[in-house]
Amino acid sequence: MPQTPQFDVLIAGGGPVGACAAALLASASRLRVGILEPNRPPAPLAGASIDLRVSAFSRASERILSAAGAWGRLDAARISPYERMRVWHESSAPRGPDALIFDAADVGEPNLGYIIENRPVQLALLDSFEASGGRVIAAEVAALAVQDECVRVTTADSVLSTRLLVGADGARSRVREAVGITADTAEFAVASIRLWLERMGRQRYPEARELTITADCGGSNGARVRLWKVELQKLADETGLTLHVRHYPPGTSKWNRIEHRLFCHITQTWRGRPLTDRLAVVELIGATTTQTGLKVECALDPRTYQKDVKVSHAEIAALNLEGDDFHPEWNYSIRPRNKPESQ
Repeated sequence: MPQTPQFDVLIAGGGPVGACAAALLASASRLRVGILEPNRPPAPLAGASIDLRVSAFSRASERILSAAGAWGRLDAARISPYERMRVWHESSAPRGPDALIFDAADVGEPNLGYIIENRPVQLALLDSFEASGGRVIAAEVAALAVQDECVRVTTADSVLSTRLLVGADGARSRVREAVGITADTAEFAVASIRLWLERMGRQRYPEARELTITADCGGSNGARVRLWKVELQKLADETGLTLHVRHYPPGTSKWNRIEHRLFCHITQTWRGRPLTDRLAVVELIGATTTQTGLKVECALDPRTYQKDVKVSHAEIAALNLEGDDFHPEWNYSIRPRNKPESQ
C-alpha cells in the first residue's frame, strides 16, 4: 500500500510569492502545506533605516495580503501610501500636456497603493502561514523524483513527499532545473539575438554591418559573464557583424527602453488573460500592438540550454574584443575573427 505523502502542497521558495501562496492555502483549507526556505531573513531592528528593496503594492494587493493574514502584521510606520501618480513618456516633459495623472480622489479612494519594504512583507506572510499551522523548513531542493502518487523531494538532510510541488524559488530555480525546464543562460540570450537577426533584422536592415546591443549589467547577459562574450563572438563570426555592447550600470536596468516601449504593452495585452500554457503566452505577446505602430513577433525556442557552462582562459584570450575608453568593463565591441563566406 503506497505511503501517504507528508504534504498536500510543498512550496520551494519562501519569498513574497511563495509565502503568499502558502499563507492563502493554509488559511483557507485543510491542506497540509509546507515551505522550503533556506534563507529566512531576520526581522528588522526597531528604529532601523528603511531597506532599499521596496515594492509598490496596489489596493488589490492589500486585499490579497489581508486575506493571507499578513497585512495586519505589518508595521504601519513602515508603510508609505501614495495618493497621486504622474506618468510621462521619456520624450515629453513630466508636467507636459501628454503626462497621465492618476489621483485617488478621482475614484473615491484614500490612496492608490503603498510603498513597502520587501522583507517585512515576506516575514509577515511567513508568520501568518505558521500561525495557520503551516511548516517552514530551512532547506532547499537538492533533487526530486516524480512518482505515481507523489513527488519525492530530497534536501541536504531529509527526504520529503508531497502531492503537489510548487516552484517559487526564483530565477535559479532548482525545481525548474530538476523537471527539465531549461534555464535563461548566456547561450539562450545570444540565440534570441540570432533569431531576431534571421527573422526580422536582416529584412529591415539588409545593409547593416554593425549592431549595437544594450543589456543589463547582471543576469545571463551580464557584463562579467564570460559565456555571454564567447557566444557573442560566435555570432559575430557567423554574421560578419561588429557587435557593440552597452551595459547599463548596476542598479539602472529600468533605464532600458525595452522596459517602457515593449514590456508595458505586453502586460496590457495579457491583463486578465489566463496564461494557461506556452502557446497562450506566445500568442498574447505576438498580438501586442499600439496606435503608434508597435508590432511584436514572438516565437517559442524549444531547445535546451545547459547551466554552468565553463569557459576556459584560452577561449577568453581568443576573443576579438576591444573595450571602449569610457568604462570598458561595460562598453566594448566584438568584431568577427574571420569573414563569413556569404552574408
